[in-house]
Amino acid sequence: MPFEGEKIIYYATCSSTNTVAMNLVSKSQLAEGTVVITDCQLQGRGQRGNSWMGEPYQNLTFSLILYPTWLGVQDSFYLNMVTALGIYQTLATSIIQGLSIKWPNDIYFQNQKVGGILIENVVNKNKLRSSVVGIGLNVNQTNFNNFPHATSLSLICGYKFNLSSLLLQLTNNIQRQYDRLHQEGNHDLQKDYLQYLYGLHEIKTFRDQEGIFQGMIQGIDEQGRLVIDRAHQERRHYNNQEIALVL
Repeated sequence: MPFEGEKIIYYATCSSTNTVAMNLVSKSQLAEGTVVITDCQLQGRGQRGNSWMGEPYQNLTFSLILYPTWLGVQDSFYLNMVTALGIYQTLATSIIQGLSIKWPNDIYFQNQKVGGILIENVVNKNKLRSSVVGIGLNVNQTNFNNFPHATSLSLICGYKFNLSSLLLQLTNNIQRQYDRLHQEGNHDLQKDYLQYLYGLHEIKTFRDQEGIFQGMIQGIDEQGRLVIDRAHQERRHYNNQEIALVL
């Protein structure tokens, strides 16, 4: 099993697996590694308040329930790293080149989005009490007319994927990274994350509250903020809502 005591809770249709999972966690202590999954998510949520919509029965939309009580609030971004690396490791068995992790929560193939992550935490005295890790992955969908910067595993690889098998691989690999963080700490984890980071040490165009500018991503700091060198050797650290990449 992906996680010891792992359990799958299936909904043919639901508003958002994260919303359902957060509600379940608030009522009872489900086994760590419980998966809440649906074939049709009606109100999927992404970063910056964006919606996440996909064709029913073609993709993976699920939430993973974790209890990282040993992790401080200030280190919560390492859950993003754990999840992104687990997804990357899974997809890299089929996609040899062009795969990357786009800060803070997206999986990219070249310049197109393959998947996204949304993590919601419950905090108790500066420690994480529970975390719901929402994952949306474009798998067998082939029509993205309304989302020109999106693609899917099927479009990239030229064949259909078995969703159940892919889910098992994903949860297995996420668990390996999660256990690694718990047992070994974050140093090597962060190095691996940076190795696959989209746009690292490349000149890119960004937008912040001051407007559009060009800069170079230098890495991620200890709080999970994006570190960018702007013009005139000015270095800034950005939280998630403070900057956007202009594609």
